[in-house]
Amino acid sequence: MRALLVQQGLEFALEEDNLEAATSSVTDDKKRQIQNRARSTLVLSLGDSILRKISEEKTTLGIWNKVEALCTKKSLAHRLFLKKKLYTFSMREGVTIQDHIDTFNKIILDLEGVENVTISDKDKAFFLLSSLPKSYKGFVDTMLYGRTTLTLEDVKASLSSKEIQKNNEIETNNDKKKKKRKCFYCRKEGHYIRDCLKKKKKESQEKSGDAAVASDDASDGYHSADLLVASNSNTKGQWVIDSECSFHLCTDKTIFYKYEVVDGGRVLMGNNNVCNLIGIGSVKIKMFNGTVRALHEVRHAPRLKRNLISLGMLDILGYFFKSESGGLEIRKGTEIVMKGVKENGLYVLIQQLELCENCIFGKAHRSKFHKGEHMSKQVLDYAHADLWGPAQVPSLSGGRYFISLIDDYSRKMWVYILKTKDQA
Repeated sequence: MRALLVQQGLEFALEEDNLEAATSSVTDDKKRQIQNRARSTLVLSLGDSILRKISEEKTTLGIWNKVEALCTKKSLAHRLFLKKKLYTFSMREGVTIQDHIDTFNKIILDLEGVENVTISDKDKAFFLLSSLPKSYKGFVDTMLYGRTTLTLEDVKASLSSKEIQKNNEIETNNDKKKKKRKCFYCRKEGHYIRDCLKKKKKESQEKSGDAAVASDDASDGYHSADLLVASNSNTKGQWVIDSECSFHLCTDKTIFYKYEVVDGGRVLMGNNNVCNLIGIGSVKIKMFNGTVRALHEVRHAPRLKRNLISLGMLDILGYFFKSESGGLEIRKGTEIVMKGVKENGLYVLIQQLELCENCIFGKAHRSKFHKGEHMSKQVLDYAHADLWGPAQVPSLSGGRYFISLIDDYSRKMWVYILKTKDQA
């Protein structure tokens, strides 16, 4: 408000001595006119809540003093509060340097306006450095120990340069992360399959036609042209995870647990032959961990030699993909729902692993021998008998069985050859 009075040449109205000196050569009517102009300028600059509190004041100086008393708290408690705010002032993570400096300047101005003292430039610079978080520790050490003099303007300029540098590093890292992204559809880096323009263009073309077509275009650089072609190997129960396929395809009708005969259009195979889609339904697949999962809207293509899982359809359902070191993981949130391994350039679904007897024996351990229930105190107090036979080749005396008797106390053993079992 003082600046507004200065602009209109009425600043002397706030001081009685200056007012008398400035208006000594003018008439009383002119003095009243100057006072009224200054008073109206102040009144028009105040809000309703303040106007209600100064309604009794009639002079410009009285209004000014009243407003200053209301808006500028100079009590001891308020002065201590501002000092504490300065001493404990710290920068929160995520706040920009410019906003932090602006808040710091406000605290300094409020404190100087209340205390009527001037804080030295060196102290201001030290307070500003002390308010920085731990992530600026190297910067603070450089400013404190790498300079002979320290000014507030130097600190502000260095902080601004530091913020520009950090922003550039963040943008560079984001660009690097973006370059690492790889689309499973077009095999190009820089985006995911859900953002692939080629895939979206193809889907829009399919909607305008009467049937969806799964094709293998050699110009795309995807060298799996034999994916849908007849193969000499037995791949009937194998599922291939494919990024080019528009939907799930299955060759075996017997594994559908829900099936509906439909005219689903045609599929263009890698050898340029056409295969008709004669049905649609749902199948169940046992995964690598033994979990059985269902695939819905699976098309029946009897002439194909491999079953196909469409990454495009899984992406629409909210699944995420990650491939590295020849392996592929398909996740739903944090859960791994499918795994694939690269074979001959194709990701093949890992289904339930076969039982490995060698692994079971290798992980097995021998159970401990339990403590005997019987404690022998003398010979023949406790004996063990075991009957064995019949032997395929009899002994010279014609025996086909033998019985062994072991004394538990002395461990002496007797063996008797028997021709028949009932001789025991």
